[in-house]
Amino acid sequence: MTSRPLPQTLTYLGERYRLVDGRIVLNWRDRPVSTRPRPCHYCHNPAHFTDDTGRPVHKTCHEIAITADLLATGQDVAA
Repeated sequence: MTSRPLPQTLTYLGERYRLVDGRIVLNWRDRPVSTRPRPCHYCHNPAHFTDDTGRPVHKTCHEIAITADLLATGQDVAA
């Protein structure tokens, strides 16, 4: 069985994401930074960023969680 190459972009919950080394990459350049870190939703270490719902998260933790959800749910992938 031959595995097919992963696309460069994919769609998750209506948003388009770039795929690098098998993981999506979020663009958080304009994301506000909190001066008071709170525990990350995923790893529980102090995090300065929040996701779109306001939960404190690390960018990497959130990228890994979205990638895992994509693999688990088999969301539609667009090349």
